[in-house]
Amino acid sequence: MLFRSKKIQSLSLELKQFFIANFEVFILFLLFCIAGTLIGIYRYNNYLDGFDFTVFREAIWKYAHFMWPDSSIRGLNHVEGDHFHPIIILLAPIYFLFGSPYTLIFIQAFFVALSIFPVYLFAKRKLITRLSALLATVLYILSAGLQWMLFFDFHEILFAVPLIAWSIYFIDKRTWTPLVVTLLLLAVTKEEMYIYIFTVGVLLFVMRWNVKLGAITSAFGLLGFIFLNMVIMPLLAGHRSFGYWSYTTYGSSLGNALINSLRDPLKTATNIIRDFTTPDARLTLAMWLKPLLYFIPVISPYFLLAIPLILTKFLSDFQSYSVHTFHYGGPLAPIFVMAFIDGLSRLATLAHRFMKFPQSRIIDTYIPLVLVLGVLISFNITTRFSSPFMFIRDGSIQKSMSASLKDESSINAIIGKEASLLTPDTVAAHFADRKKIHALLPYEKWDNPTDKIINPVRPTAVDYVLFNTNLPPPDYALAEQRGQAYVYDLYHRKLLSIGFTVVYENPQSGWRLYENSRLR
Repeated sequence: MLFRSKKIQSLSLELKQFFIANFEVFILFLLFCIAGTLIGIYRYNNYLDGFDFTVFREAIWKYAHFMWPDSSIRGLNHVEGDHFHPIIILLAPIYFLFGSPYTLIFIQAFFVALSIFPVYLFAKRKLITRLSALLATVLYILSAGLQWMLFFDFHEILFAVPLIAWSIYFIDKRTWTPLVVTLLLLAVTKEEMYIYIFTVGVLLFVMRWNVKLGAITSAFGLLGFIFLNMVIMPLLAGHRSFGYWSYTTYGSSLGNALINSLRDPLKTATNIIRDFTTPDARLTLAMWLKPLLYFIPVISPYFLLAIPLILTKFLSDFQSYSVHTFHYGGPLAPIFVMAFIDGLSRLATLAHRFMKFPQSRIIDTYIPLVLVLGVLISFNITTRFSSPFMFIRDGSIQKSMSASLKDESSINAIIGKEASLLTPDTVAAHFADRKKIHALLPYEKWDNPTDKIINPVRPTAVDYVLFNTNLPPPDYALAEQRGQAYVYDLYHRKLLSIGFTVVYENPQSGWRLYENSRLR
């Protein structure tokens, strides 16, 4: 007991010394947390969160209340059949105590901000001076992938960002036990992280940093990815095939794509080049790599870790995968920046060895100048493309649909947690703490609902239907042609004709709640 007490005291002293020695990093961490939380609150309060936020909020609410975690909005027997992310169970106790969507918003900002520490420690190890390490950390904070991740719905991938950053730090320090723990946590974060785990194993093996661990890790990553996607997830989804396969150019399934690539490698190579040269792909790559001066990260072996993840984004049929304004660049941000830091360190070594540049001048002058240049380019991109952080600067963050938010508690009191609710996905995110939540499809699909991602439900199958007439309806094209009022009037007449009645309405805030006559 005395030994344990001394160990705790020693650890407490080490943490205190680390805090004092790296006070500036904690300030950056705190500012990033605040900024990320404000951005998330702005999105939520203005009904910009949608389908994805609903999926996770429903799942975490069910985990927190010891319910079977089916996904009513996706129509799956188990939410882990949607994506494999058991790590979200860790959030259940927090959500049980603080059952608010703002809790999830803060958690996302907090965990993403945690990645600042391994990036800073890695930079300090590679670039020697405190100034260079801080500049590299600022460059990381300004990275497009990180910023746009915060300006999107809550996602399980938030856990991957600090874990990836720590894994690279542990690889560089050759501390294998913490690395294994980090990779095991990534294995329960999302199925695509098995691709990253496989690549880590390949890196360890090829670079001869730890051949045995590399072989085991790559085998675990590859076999785990195949087993999850072909056995575990379809089983949890009710024997459905993986719902997010979006590489039909290459094959109808993962196995088919691999066979096609072996049969016709030239065609596969041509398709890859085409997918990497689309306007969206070129813009996204520029936003990710321009602040890092393009070629410097490629010098580092750590850049290898990014390649498979980039391929999963740019080769997809889903255009959103290759667009920078989503969360997909978040896990790549620490890889790119840490590869840049390592590449810069390697360049400095080469300049000293072969060009006879004085090492002190490289460390004290040249490296900080390159980092300042990267920060300026990144800030220019941030301003030019109206990045999420700009919402804080221009005051938009303070605007919200406060009148609409005030009515939510009254509507929840009428519906309760047991009744099923059908509503547009942007509204669903605000009412997801219930057993059955469904996203409304466009009007022409009401009588014969079909959709690949959203669970297709007829209005007659639910207890309540909810709209906010101040928000865009699911029929975007029709609303643009005829106006929102016309679309909501169309909805209104249809619902009345099939037995619904209005039980709550506030013309000022835009809310209108319909109850199915079978409840009366």
